[in-house]
Amino acid sequence: MEYGFHLRKNGYRESSIDRSVRILRRLSKLCDLANTEAVKTYLSTLEWSLGTKEIASNVLDSFYKFQGIPFSKPRYRRVDKLPFLPSEGEIDQLIGGCSRRVGSFLQFLKETGARAGEAWGVKWTDLDLEQRTVRITPGEEQQSATTTAKSPSRRNTRHSPKGRSESVEKRDTQSFWETLSKVEEADSD
Repeated sequence: MEYGFHLRKNGYRESSIDRSVRILRRLSKLCDLANTEAVKTYLSTLEWSLGTKEIASNVLDSFYKFQGIPFSKPRYRRVDKLPFLPSEGEIDQLIGGCSRRVGSFLQFLKETGARAGEAWGVKWTDLDLEQRTVRITPGEEQQSATTTAKSPSRRNTRHSPKGRSESVEKRDTQSFWETLSKVEEADSD
């Protein structure tokens, strides 16, 4: 879709492009995108949350600007709700019930406060196991941070591959997270 290439050319992230294209495809299957009033009417009848409708109306506004079609964007405002926050004990139970690989990943998220996507972007060079710090590369519109692991375990550099700067990709995932898990086990002994 041309619109997807337009977004990519303008620096949007793949996740934003994918969501925008999915929204447009879904709407185009059930109504004529050339008829802006029909699209707005259909959008109003969908059983989507207000937040999703707000995102869809933003996507439509951007899409119609790209197409040069006048569009009066509908006004949807998400309702901010307090998220469910599990207790630390519940988080520990979840981590304890997972495989070692997933548990290590969840423990990393818990200790650093990183989001899953940010954790997947961690490189070996972002870790300072002696100081127990990690540099987090942020998502969109956020600042980078260095955070300290909260656990009392001491980590050392003998467990990390020297000179590796690539991201911890899926093929490396097991070795990366299991390395951190093994370091924690060794330090707790």
